[in-house]
Amino acid sequence: MYQQIKLTGITKVYGKQDIKTIALDDISLHLHKDDFTSIIGSSGSGKSTLLSIIGTLEKPTSGTVFYNEKNISQLRTNQLSELRNKHIGFIFQQFHLLPALTAVENVLAPLFHRKTGYNKNTKAKELLELVGLSDKLHALPSQLSGGQQQRVAIARALIAKPDWILADEPTGNLDSETCGKIIALLMEIKREADCGVLLVTHDMGLSRQADRVIEMKDGQIIADTKLNDKQSQIND
Repeated sequence: MYQQIKLTGITKVYGKQDIKTIALDDISLHLHKDDFTSIIGSSGSGKSTLLSIIGTLEKPTSGTVFYNEKNISQLRTNQLSELRNKHIGFIFQQFHLLPALTAVENVLAPLFHRKTGYNKNTKAKELLELVGLSDKLHALPSQLSGGQQQRVAIARALIAKPDWILADEPTGNLDSETCGKIIALLMEIKREADCGVLLVTHDMGLSRQADRVIEMKDGQIIADTKLNDKQSQIND
């Protein structure tokens, strides 16, 4: 189980020479699984790029990422894929549900070709019950509201029993009332599933429900606030 994720000197550059874009500029960060952490910032601040590097979807241009004491920057592509599949669950703004599959089949999709030490079908049904959709097991995405589709996506992210849930603007396509319910659900899931939650959002109101708020601007962390003690620190 990966209790901590540590980033040191992370830089991400897109393009080359005079047309390059610096998406992340010397980011160092220590994340703890016990915290519900939000990353806040406007469009172009680098928050989604940072989440992608934390989740091994992208590699940094320079710098190092540690899962516990393991330097994952040295892992091969197939090793990163295995780590990602076993230990990280992703939730995105777009639900990415397969339209021809039912809710329970969409939850099972990440495990279609994987062996597990538990009954996959039973686990999928338990997760849909956890997110309040026990009566929608056989519904297609087209038969579900936006909030219900996002709940299916959350259940799908949990099916492999990950150590971390990484959520990139998961409420971006939802109304304000449903947004609040989804955030409350993520907080409940953190307690029930004992997993770390890292939430990227541009909504300061939503971010303030987290234990810790990391604020980004122009590819840098400008504030790191622990809300439970109301102390704010500016990263060096």
